Amino acid sequence: MAETASSREASVAPTAQVAGALGQAGLRGRGRKQSSLWRDAWRRLRRNKLALAGLVVVVLLCLVAIFAPLLAREELDFQNYDTLYAPPSGAYPMGADQLGRDILSRVIWGARVSLLVGLVSQFIVLAIGVPIGALAGYFGGRTDLLLMRVVDVMYAFPQLLFVILLMSMWGRGLRNIFLAIGITAWVTLARLVRAQFLSLREKDYVIAARSIGATDLRLITRHMLPNALTPIIVALTFGIPTAIFIEAFLSFIGVGLGPPQTSWGLMVGENQQYLRSYPWMLIWPSAALGLTMLAFTFLGDGLRDALDPSAKRDPSARRGMGAPAGAGVVSDRDGDRQGGRMAFAPI
Repeated sequence: MAETASSREASVAPTAQVAGALGQAGLRGRGRKQSSLWRDAWRRLRRNKLALAGLVVVVLLCLVAIFAPLLAREELDFQNYDTLYAPPSGAYPMGADQLGRDILSRVIWGARVSLLVGLVSQFIVLAIGVPIGALAGYFGGRTDLLLMRVVDVMYAFPQLLFVILLMSMWGRGLRNIFLAIGITAWVTLARLVRAQFLSLREKDYVIAARSIGATDLRLITRHMLPNALTPIIVALTFGIPTAIFIEAFLSFIGVGLGPPQTSWGLMVGENQQYLRSYPWMLIWPSAALGLTMLAFTFLGDGLRDALDPSAKRDPSARRGMGAPAGAGVVSDRDGDRQGGRMAFAPI
């Protein structure tokens, strides 16, 4: 009897220890925030140093563009004929151009124009490409055939030549640049959204929502479109530097902006003949243009990796959570499937 009681106590003790450990783990789990697609994406983005550097540069450029009237030392059209071709100095950190205008002030004003072109043109791309791609991918059949033939016709024209043709017809101006870039760059996004919707319309949660009477509009806007946001965000991020480059090219060849407005491309085009004698007149706007495009490219690469649900967690970060290596490992694929699906596709 004594042996039986002691063996029973010995078997109960490990069970109590396991129950206590599970209870403590449950309490710790309650205190943690529920995993979601965006929280996991932000965690992965913070690990990408180049993407973080690009994000910092983009934020600084946005602040410079917003507060350009406060940061610029001179007005856009101010000329000082006593400082023609002045080299960089304390009074003019980036020098002066052939009309005595402060290059630093013009670079600051040019940041506003370049970022405005990138953002507004991508908004137009979003407004045209997403509805066309969503309708083609959701309904399929004749609707898909008709809309995709329109996209194929647009693809037949080289975008840059098409933009130059439109600017030659409409004339120079910032509004015309917005429209010319926007109405020629939406075809890629439309095809991307169509491919996403063709895949999403066969998912279980879409079929379940359709079976309980959800309308087509609700299925598109509440169930399918939120789950297609990842490639859309990445595509728009990569489209911003492309739009900035197109505007710079248009201004460089003389069909973009015109005086008294300025942009980095216009500054390079106006001062290209001074490359050997006064190189600072081209170096600074060229450097600003290159830095901006590089920052958006790094940010786009980081967002593409961060928003990819198939990415795995960092093994060192996994071990830092208190669990031994290889024990209880859950990939971000499962976390994203649980958090993202429940958050974005309610039935």
